[in-house]
Amino acid sequence: MNRYNFAAGPAMLAPSVKQALASMIIDWRGTGLSITEIPHRSELFKQFLDELRAKVRHLLGVDDRYEVLFLMGGARLLFALIAEQFLKNKGVYAVTGYWSDLAARTAQRYGLVEKIEMVGNPQTALPHNLQGDYLFVCSNETIGGVQCTQWPQTDLPLVVDASSDIFSRRFDMRGVGLLMAGAQKNAGIAGVSLVVVRKDWLAEAKIAEPLLSFREHARANNLLVTPPALALGALDATLSWIEASGGVEYFEKLNEEKAALIYKSIDESQGFYQNTIDVSARSKMNVVFSLQDEALTQAFLQGAEQRGLLNLKGHRVTGAIRASIYNAMPLEGVEALCAWMADFQKQNH
Repeated sequence: MNRYNFAAGPAMLAPSVKQALASMIIDWRGTGLSITEIPHRSELFKQFLDELRAKVRHLLGVDDRYEVLFLMGGARLLFALIAEQFLKNKGVYAVTGYWSDLAARTAQRYGLVEKIEMVGNPQTALPHNLQGDYLFVCSNETIGGVQCTQWPQTDLPLVVDASSDIFSRRFDMRGVGLLMAGAQKNAGIAGVSLVVVRKDWLAEAKIAEPLLSFREHARANNLLVTPPALALGALDATLSWIEASGGVEYFEKLNEEKAALIYKSIDESQGFYQNTIDVSARSKMNVVFSLQDEALTQAFLQGAEQRGLLNLKGHRVTGAIRASIYNAMPLEGVEALCAWMADFQKQNH
């Protein structure tokens, strides 16, 4: 029986990425050493970092006007570091769900924050003549199942949390001052976070504790501290797999197809399954839905697990059901989920 992991994060890895990880732990690049044993200041490791930065730039479509940083700590830490270094007068936060709201609440410890409520509809037009140091947006809300398909129109530098849909679709990087992403959803494993920041904007960052400073990490070429080698290896293997599969364009099309299948199952269930998100804002990474009869939720989840459809339980904040269908989720896994949804409805209609 095939087993498909629908977890929101840490998320499933492609089989070839798992194989690459196993190999690099045993013998990395023919050195006879694990990637975790390689001195991080060696020429080999520096070359590896240069190659990894080039892959990130290529897949995001950015040039060397952007600094690419590989940092430890997840999105929660980055919320604080961004506000600490870039919030000078006022940070503006487009609140589309749990994570953007948490980012705004975190930033309030560092200065004045304006929250623009856009829950459920991230395409809402912004107020005219918006003033602030930057506009923070969450590209995809994993908990609520809401995705920002287009960045809000603004003259402010954009700060984008793309933790859960980076490399899943093409991004318009024009106007983006900083893009951040934890790796463990669509870019590898936990342990490293990716920060892509425009160099001219980085030059304006406030002085911070050196170990927490984006500018200092850039000056040190990502070697200010010992880097998380295995997590970087996972990121590299994931990006190589994306490139070999057809790039971001390929996965954008595939992810649209996968999401459409599940939403079709929901929409054609005559209310048995329900999704309340506006169609224009439905996430293609995290499909959140509930059953008309909530008492059936546990039976649905148990039956799914028996069929190898794992980790479909919704977030503790929302409950219900959540199918996370990142790049590594094959079409076959989604088809198996849709088949179970149809069978379960027949059994309980």
